[in-house]
Amino acid sequence: MYRVALLFSLITWPLRLPFQLIDWLIWRLGRKQRVLSISLEGTHPHRPQLRGMFSRQRDGISRRHLRHAIRDAIKDRRVRGLQVRIGALSVGWSGLYELRAMLAEAKAGGLTVDAFVVHPDHQTLFVASVADSVHLPPDAMVLATKSV
Repeated sequence: MYRVALLFSLITWPLRLPFQLIDWLIWRLGRKQRVLSISLEGTHPHRPQLRGMFSRQRDGISRRHLRHAIRDAIKDRRVRGLQVRIGALSVGWSGLYELRAMLAEAKAGGLTVDAFVVHPDHQTLFVASVADSVHLPPDAMVLATKSV
């Protein structure tokens, strides 16, 4: 019984090979536009933080992992854009500069950057200012103040 199955698979393998190669080429060379989606909310430490076994604290993605993800998206020719959801950020201004520089690097690498700002304040709008388009919720209020 096993010999018959082995013989059948050896005979049909050369017949299936061209179809498998065509399927692989269509998958590999397909023109599907992919988008990297990132959520920036909360804290974004420079490195991943170690937590205790029973800790419920959930930090955002670390800046190191975010930088690697953006650089991999720039190298991958199938990725066409970057969607960033920016919520309430609780990082310092140096962290905001770094997040903004990462988005600028993605834009300079040829990706279109779309920012969706959930809570518009000075910090989130500063990070989103480098994006190609910035989207706000309809009920959002932005205070444009002029400093003298």
